[in-house]
Amino acid sequence: MAVTDPGSPKTILLVEDEAIIALSTKMFLHKYGFNVIIAGTGEEAVELVDDTPTIDLILMDINLGNGIDGTEAARKILADHDIPLVFHSSHTEPSVVEKTEGITSYGYIVKNSGETVLIASIKMAFRLWESEAKFRTAFERVAVGMVLTSPQGELLRVNEAFASMLGYTPHEIFPLNFACLTHPDDVELSIDQMKSLLRGDADSCCFTKRYIHKGGHTVWTDISTVLLRDSFGHPVHFITHVQNVSELKHAVTALADSKERLASILKAVPTGIGVVQGTDRVIIDANERLCTMLGYTREELVGRSASILYASYEEFERAGRDKYKQIAAHGTGAVETRWKRKDGSILDIHLASAPIYPSDLSRGVTFSALDIGTYKVTVVRQAIASTVPPII
Repeated sequence: MAVTDPGSPKTILLVEDEAIIALSTKMFLHKYGFNVIIAGTGEEAVELVDDTPTIDLILMDINLGNGIDGTEAARKILADHDIPLVFHSSHTEPSVVEKTEGITSYGYIVKNSGETVLIASIKMAFRLWESEAKFRTAFERVAVGMVLTSPQGELLRVNEAFASMLGYTPHEIFPLNFACLTHPDDVELSIDQMKSLLRGDADSCCFTKRYIHKGGHTVWTDISTVLLRDSFGHPVHFITHVQNVSELKHAVTALADSKERLASILKAVPTGIGVVQGTDRVIIDANERLCTMLGYTREELVGRSASILYASYEEFERAGRDKYKQIAAHGTGAVETRWKRKDGSILDIHLASAPIYPSDLSRGVTFSALDIGTYKVTVVRQAIASTVPPII
């Protein structure tokens, strides 16, 4: 449709094979400030629309003598042009009127209905067009994918964001239907959601589904769909928002894999490892080796202050003070200290710590604890042995 100055007269293409009716209607429309171009045949109408970008609306008769009729001319025009088209005919048979409903939604005016009805209908068509133009602008410019789908699953309109999401241009994607684009494992899910809306179980639905990119890889999306119905309650089309969540899906999967790997490492490492948080150094995690070393279950440790691990509260304070001073200076800290097992026995421990977030120690500090008591005994025995003279 032409982009005209809001204050300039709008141009109507009047398609009418009866010359007298055409001239009379043209004079009447001129009286209301419209410019009028007349086409006497369907073929001429198609050519004029192709060659005249300033046409704002088409007023189409159905019977046009020899050649294509008004309905066929309308189909040809609307296949290539986005323009409001109103049928203007003397036919009132339901079969004829219903035939035009599938071509345009801008109205059907009976010729003998009077000048007032004609002008009112044309003005209503322009208002409807302007309203739809706002929708089209939002549809095309929105950053997320937008799709209009028929109740049978055919693509009626897609925006650039949706087409590019799947590696297509809008022209390439248009002949396809949703089943061709959907991952095979999610076709049944999509059909079930469509059937639910068509049955009236709900007005809208949201779900996650996979599409197949033109390049062959999977595109994960969050879908939000509503079914638009006409004034009689008949389904018109589905309006669907499609949000690409592939990066989020991959990130979640990678995080889950990372957690599994970390859990495996914490289970296999022969060193006690845990995490403390806050000024009381509350234990928020502990691996199996740490629990075995101390004689506690994980449930007995998590949620309690790390002070229960130390031989005395004074040692808890001293070790924390020395360790956090080193962390402040170097980013990590290590001390030797004494821990107390659940049964009361004492362990000599080499304790090393590093913050999870260096800029915020309150969010957690990871520590590793190595039992060095056996190592100390071995060193002492070796030292004693080296000072005892050999027996000859």
